Amino acid sequence: MTKVKNIPFDPEQITTYTRTHTDDRYKNSSLKVIGPSFMTWDQGGSAGRYTVNYEEVVYVVEGEVTFTFYPEDAEPQVITGVAGDVITIVAGSNLDYSGTKGTKIFVVFSPLNWEELLESTQG
Repeated sequence: MTKVKNIPFDPEQITTYTRTHTDDRYKNSSLKVIGPSFMTWDQGGSAGRYTVNYEEVVYVVEGEVTFTFYPEDAEPQVITGVAGDVITIVAGSNLDYSGTKGTKIFVVFSPLNWEELLESTQG
């Protein structure tokens, strides 16, 4: 088994959402713990409010992304990232991702079963 792998773009690994789409490179990898993915905003606005019960590292490739965190018993906190910024998200964070049209982020998350751990908090 090859220990190092280049994971090229594969149109079969694109997932389309309301305002965004993801290029899920982890689906073609042999990684067992972490997952790399690109997210791009096709329309400006919110990608949704969720509780992420996993860890994420977000690198802003281009555009501007805003994370609004909703801590328990505290005022919301807003963090904006632009190209070159790295944002970390700890497990259990309740947040909303918003981006301008064309914004692209590179996300690495752990563990790989993140979809099972994601909780929508939209009403």
